[in-house]
Amino acid sequence: DEPAKTDFTELKGTATARNGLIENRDLVLQSPLLRVDGAGNANLVNEQVDYLIKAKLVASLKGEGGSSMGKLAGVPIPIRVTGNFNQPKYSVDLKQILTETQKAKIDEKKKQLEDKYRNKLQDKLKGLFGK
Repeated sequence: DEPAKTDFTELKGTATARNGLIENRDLVLQSPLLRVDGAGNANLVNEQVDYLIKAKLVASLKGEGGSSMGKLAGVPIPIRVTGNFNQPKYSVDLKQILTETQKAKIDEKKKQLEDKYRNKLQDKLKGLFGK
């Protein structure tokens, strides 16, 4: 019977207001399964918003031993909010999601190769110096 809601453990950010324009560059929202950063502005005179939210899924609710949230865990999901206050428009930048996902895969492969060749180099140096 409870209403659908998201409990956030942290909400912080600063804003400046000048000539009817509210600007924020450091929004932080955290919940058990979600981390959100945001930046943008709202024009109170024109009732327009232009805001970018980057949401990341947490890998697991239970910490290291819990089940995985899938391949999108930790990948920023950029959501652009634009338009007027009464009917804002939302869009997701799929290209950026795919780029971040591929970048994460490349970084992981690079780390694996560095570890592999570091171990081989250490073995060769041990043989060379007799230690």
